[in-house]
Amino acid sequence: MVHALPPTLEEKMISAMNAGYASKIAGNYALTEKFYLRAWELYPEPKYDWDSSQITLYSIADFYLEWRKFDTALEWANKVFLTGVIPNDGSPYVVIGKIHFEAGNLDQAYKNFENAYALSKKRVFEGEDKKYLAFYRVRASGQ
Repeated sequence: MVHALPPTLEEKMISAMNAGYASKIAGNYALTEKFYLRAWELYPEPKYDWDSSQITLYSIADFYLEWRKFDTALEWANKVFLTGVIPNDGSPYVVIGKIHFEAGNLDQAYKNFENAYALSKKRVFEGEDKKYLAFYRVRASGQ
C-alpha cells in the first residue's frame, strides 16, 4: 500500500531534490549526488511504500545516467520494481533500456525496450529522445 509522506517530511525531501537539481544545472554533480541521496535517506522505512518513492528513484537513476555512472544508474533504476509498479507500465524498462543503450549494451537495451513496448506500446516512449524508439523499431524489424 502506498502512503503519502507527512507534509513536513515531504517539504524537506522536495527541498533536497530541488537543491540537487539546481546543483546539476550548475554542473556540480558531486553536490547533486549528495542532495539526491539525502532526499532518499529522508524516506522512512519501508522506503518503497511512499507515493513519491518511484519518482525519486527515477530522478536518481536519470541523474546517474546523465553523469554516465551506468552501473549506479542501473542499481537505482532497478529499485523502482520494489515500489509496486502499476501493471502494464513499461516505464521502468524504458529507463533501464536507456541506461544500457547509453552504456553501449545494445542487446540489453533492446530487451528492455521490447519489454516496455510489450507492456505499454509506443506511448511509453513519449517524452523520451526519439533515438530510443527508433532503435527499438529497427531492431524489432530485424534490420
